[in-house]
Amino acid sequence: MGQTADRRPWLSIRDSGPGIPEALLEAVTQRFQRAADQRISGSGLGLSIAVEIAERQQLNMRLSNRPEGGLEVRLVWQRPMA
Repeated sequence: MGQTADRRPWLSIRDSGPGIPEALLEAVTQRFQRAADQRISGSGLGLSIAVEIAERQQLNMRLSNRPEGGLEVRLVWQRPMA
């Protein structure tokens, strides 16, 4: 957790899984989209639901792969702290 230069709070969530291929990072936030070759069951709705919730709460959600492996989800508030 921290604050951007313009005083907007952010929260980072990290895992140590396989990550998501760079070319699919944006696509997997759409409904029914899943990263290819994933051996995990699911419908491909989880990240699209998370994006919708974030937007309703005035948060920006960004996905990125961690250099040491795994995925990072960063939530950034759209408004600065008072």
